[in-house]
Amino acid sequence: MLSKPYAIDSIDPRRRENPSQRGAGWEQYTGLGIGRRLYLKAAEELPQVRWGGNSISRHAQWLRRSLHTSDPWRWWTMNCTCRDQWDQLTPETADQVEHHQTLPGQPPDTTTTPSNP
Repeated sequence: MLSKPYAIDSIDPRRRENPSQRGAGWEQYTGLGIGRRLYLKAAEELPQVRWGGNSISRHAQWLRRSLHTSDPWRWWTMNCTCRDQWDQLTPETADQVEHHQTLPGQPPDTTTTPSNP
């Protein structure tokens, strides 16, 4: 799932693009759950698909961390100790594997055994 790059003008013919302000303002919409609802709807429409990490922006890492916590088999995140074995997980084994997540931007600490993911 990819979004429109800011280098492409809006398809709204009434909108005047200002090249010096492209991309500005998206921060005001963070935390509203829009991205989460999009991801969950896509997963609902494609229940057999597992969502790997080919192109997760740094802005979406917190969202992917949250999705992985709720369903580690379906959603991959680079911030979990299961990341290297994620491809081999099944819906049955995903909960049996240790899931220790760090904050986005930090590699998982594989030496820690947490009581909670």
